[in-house]
Amino acid sequence: MPERVYVNSLRRSIRTPLAPTSSNTYNPPTMPPRHLAILAPILFTILASCHHRWRPPTEHVQSPTPQTTINLTDYALFQTNIDLLYNVTRLPKSTDTTRQTLRLQGNQSQTGILINRTLENLTPYLAPPNGHPPQSIIWPEKQTETALFLSFDPPLPIAPKTIHANQPVNYESTVWLFNRHGYPVAKGQTTRIATLEGFESITANQITYPDCARLLTTTGFKFPWGTNITLTDYQWLAENVGPVCHVRNFQGTIFFVGFNQTHRHELIIRNPQPNQTLNGPTAWHRAAITLNKLLPNPNLTGLTIDMTRNPRPTDKP
Repeated sequence: MPERVYVNSLRRSIRTPLAPTSSNTYNPPTMPPRHLAILAPILFTILASCHHRWRPPTEHVQSPTPQTTINLTDYALFQTNIDLLYNVTRLPKSTDTTRQTLRLQGNQSQTGILINRTLENLTPYLAPPNGHPPQSIIWPEKQTETALFLSFDPPLPIAPKTIHANQPVNYESTVWLFNRHGYPVAKGQTTRIATLEGFESITANQITYPDCARLLTTTGFKFPWGTNITLTDYQWLAENVGPVCHVRNFQGTIFFVGFNQTHRHELIIRNPQPNQTLNGPTAWHRAAITLNKLLPNPNLTGLTIDMTRNPRPTDKP
């Protein structure tokens, strides 16, 4: 009986780590490899989402007086029925340059490629309350391309038509997230802050546009289960021309996967249609963010937006 007690106490001493004393050193237990596999994507997400966000220099910006007020309609921010062709470069400096057409047709704007097709209206691809989408998108078999569909209630304004210098304008809206097959999966909140930072001359495609209005808009999307997206947009607006240069930062996490990328758009060709108007719709109604992959790092390839003139509440899924 005494021998059995001795053996059990010896086993306990082997299983129990020694406390640090003056005569021995405490060695903590090593972390099993499976724990490292779990922590690796979490650490990657934290590092990616905390990466430095691009910001343009401010030394050449002409700070407006507090009394400065402009009408953004005069700067063609709300123009429709026009094709704008841009050179697109990924920042920081890269030789990867592509051309994208920002197509502003009626109540929709589209940049990049959405499943190799133009969708005239996003609403038929989103399920109504307790229903099924009237239409479906045929996705590539390899499933290398996906999209996040969004619906805003009430619609989210781009910016006010009249904006005062250095007086941020805030908007809030409920946003519904749909999967790529058009079914609602989450309800979240979105915020947008629009700020007129001043006036600045900008060179785009070797052409200098003087006294452009520099508009900053920051749009945040927050959903449960680790999906948070921030779109930071700097736009240089030339009077009666519109955005001649546009830098967009796309940052956040999608299903706990981190990403951070920035693209610079420089105007090449402005091709207005016969029914062009500068006084078009002013708010986001529906949107589709297109990604050509999700893992290991989401890559933004397109943004399609259904616009509306009247920011009324929309139907909820």
